[in-house]
Amino acid sequence: MRMQLCRTLNNVMCIKNSSFTLKTFINHNQRINIRKYATKPVRDRFTYTNPNYASYLSSIEEEMKMLNKDNTNNLSKSDHKRLREITPAVELIKELKMKVAELQELSAFENKTQDQEMENMILDEKKECSDRIQEIENQLIEVLCEEERIDNNDIILEVTAGVGGQEAMLFTAEVFNMYMNYVTFKGWSQEILAYEISDQGGIRRASMEIKGHNVFKHLKYEGGVHRVQRVPQTERSGRIHTSTMAVAILPQPTEIDVVLNSKDLRIETFRATGAGGQSVNKTDSAVRVIHIPTGIVSECQEERFQARNKDKAIKVLRSRIYQKELEAQMSEQKALRKFQMGSGGRSEKIRTYNFKESRVTDHRIHQNIYSKEFLSGGQDLDDLIKTLWTESKYLSLEAMLDDYCESIKLREKKKNS
Repeated sequence: MRMQLCRTLNNVMCIKNSSFTLKTFINHNQRINIRKYATKPVRDRFTYTNPNYASYLSSIEEEMKMLNKDNTNNLSKSDHKRLREITPAVELIKELKMKVAELQELSAFENKTQDQEMENMILDEKKECSDRIQEIENQLIEVLCEEERIDNNDIILEVTAGVGGQEAMLFTAEVFNMYMNYVTFKGWSQEILAYEISDQGGIRRASMEIKGHNVFKHLKYEGGVHRVQRVPQTERSGRIHTSTMAVAILPQPTEIDVVLNSKDLRIETFRATGAGGQSVNKTDSAVRVIHIPTGIVSECQEERFQARNKDKAIKVLRSRIYQKELEAQMSEQKALRKFQMGSGGRSEKIRTYNFKESRVTDHRIHQNIYSKEFLSGGQDLDDLIKTLWTESKYLSLEAMLDDYCESIKLREKKKNS
């Protein structure tokens, strides 16, 4: 079964009819397994047979030679860092070139031999060599697309109901519970920071702090608008409604990453609202913190004591300031910019949950998952997150290769002018 696969969110590098998805229909009430295969055009672009990619890999070798030309003790801190980054890649590139040359020699020898037994031996060696080349090329993608410095950071996950009234709030509660279940699935820990419920048991807004190994790496692509299509419980005519909610993923900075000066903060107290114990609405225990230079606001009213609410509000404020700084950096990076979605209404979304078809669609990678268990926050969500990792690596490498090709064109243009 053929499908269309788009490697970017803005239909850049669309590959049509070049891969297939095998769907095993077990039962409508059970999960539908989907096996995904990398498309041939994309695979070809990041192999040594692509002259542009081969030239890019050679340029990395040349860069390492230049860095090693002088005494490494004289290198700047940034050059030392770059040398550490490219050394594993250069080792793989050297092995890749050796294997490519070996494969060419075997092919040439195969054309000359008349002996059937020898030809069979050559074919076996060629297969072994080709397999190793593919392994190296896959390893190169991993090495060249290094992990972000903040991938192991803890996060604050925020959810906010969007368009759709009470139905949007009910859906927000389901998505929030999905991530709470995913925290358990991954063996992480979480602490609820804010939780504002609606009259019908939905969530207007909520947030939680999540701690664990590579938390930001796993959840960084979950931020954006999530859309649901289903018949609400209050709908009598059976019409399908569309509602939205938004997820924000805020990496937790260290004290060094974001320094908050007390003179830049305005602290306001007010009475807590909503369901609660005897102290609710009787004391000014709720706290609002305003960062004067940026205008960023955070508030907390979950705790009975003002001091605890203040600590939590400042923690969220620090994450929001850090997120704003990161977004400014990411806006300059093509690959990450392509994964950013708008913050508008129903039309701007990263994912759609269609209850009638038991289908979850991630619009960034044009992938459908047919499962009634997706919102349980288990293996289905984990599999999709890993697919997003792979896609992001291709986007990152694509951006690096495009930048390299553009620099070559500019160099040639300047040379000929």
